Amino acid sequence: MRDKADKLLKTIEELQASESNAELAARRAERELREEREKVLSLERELEGWRARVEKGGAAAAAGAGSVFGGSVRGRHAAAAGGGGGVGWAGEENVRIPQRKSSLSRVPSLTKGFL
Repeated sequence: MRDKADKLLKTIEELQASESNAELAARRAERELREEREKVLSLERELEGWRARVEKGGAAAAAGAGSVFGGSVRGRHAAAAGGGGGVGWAGEENVRIPQRKSSLSRVPSLTKGFL
């Protein structure tokens, strides 16, 4: 009789453990599904933004959007400023960007103090 009771208690413990494992797996799957849905929504919003830009600007926006058709906008700015060897945006070959001034030549303010 005692062996039968021990066997039943052991079976109950095993069932409870497997049930809690199943609940954890279900929660994990629900969380992953929620994260994937959020990722899909984010990508859809980004795609709609790109579509709106292309539709709004037409061919002019397509020519100016460097990252859509390869390359980066930063690389195109550097090329237009003479920093890179590539071709810049149309009409920007003669754009000059002034050099930054050193902050060492600044005169400190004597009217401002530390709090």
